[in-house]
Amino acid sequence: PAGELEFLTEASRRMGEMDERRKWMSATMRRLKGLGKSDGHCREAVAAHLPRGTGSKDREGILTFSHMDVKASKKRFKDQVTIPIHNIHGMVSDMREQRRA
Repeated sequence: PAGELEFLTEASRRMGEMDERRKWMSATMRRLKGLGKSDGHCREAVAAHLPRGTGSKDREGILTFSHMDVKASKKRFKDQVTIPIHNIHGMVSDMREQRRA
């Protein structure tokens, strides 16, 4: 019970931090766009977790996020999520087989 409470408290704190970060990102994007900054400039300032673009330069000299960049980022994220899930599924299947034997 004490471990569960600590786990839930930590999870709640992390969710609050993520919510604050999301609100900051949204407000900063709106503020930068209001100042006339390009999408690429806003993205690089707000979404530092994304790689820099490899497309053509925009009016501010920032490399744009090309279609291929989007596909690569989505694939990288999908792999980070699905590979551990696949590994866990394999372990569960192995445990199920051991139980039957």
